[in-house]
Amino acid sequence: MFGCACSRKDLAAITKPTADAPSRYPGTCRQGLPLAYQAAGRTARSVRFRVDDQPIHFHDRLRGNQEARLESTIGDFVILRADGLFAYQLAVVVDDADQEITDVVRGADLLDNTARQVALQRALGCPTPRYLHVPVAVGLNGNKLSKQTGAMALRNTRAVEELVAALQFLGQHPQESLAAATLQQVWDWAQTHWRPEAIPATDALPAPAICFS
Repeated sequence: MFGCACSRKDLAAITKPTADAPSRYPGTCRQGLPLAYQAAGRTARSVRFRVDDQPIHFHDRLRGNQEARLESTIGDFVILRADGLFAYQLAVVVDDADQEITDVVRGADLLDNTARQVALQRALGCPTPRYLHVPVAVGLNGNKLSKQTGAMALRNTRAVEELVAALQFLGQHPQESLAAATLQQVWDWAQTHWRPEAIPATDALPAPAICFS
């Protein structure tokens, strides 16, 4: 770990990130604050986790074996933010370990975070959960459905219909009779027939029509 005095503006001027090429931390403060920072009276704003370029391997239950080299792709990453809050990468690792989480199922848009979390797990001596990254549901404009994009909330009054639609979205082929089943019967069917290997191995899929009605 080391303190970093770089602001987002500093890093953007150096790395010039784009949507297709996210920024990689250039190591500005890796060996101590640069003399220019010190002369300007700048102090560390955040704390970064020092990485190397040894390959990090982990297994995704849908996408198979994964490999990442952190130093050459993202560089040293923030674990304590400039506002004093712990960064997501560290917080989720500690939370998972504290709650003894064994399986993590989440959207494919978070797959790139996993190598960082595995690196932290190993550094802290925490177990690595099993991972399964599923496709995210996107709207007609291609944006992920979320509160941030104003997506419609799920409705408790249509729980059976929405759960069946979710099973279809995840490639589980629920039987037609579930449309008239109770919520418990749908859950029972889903648990008995759950096949992770049937989930489409893609980053995103069009959301079911029920999400827009």
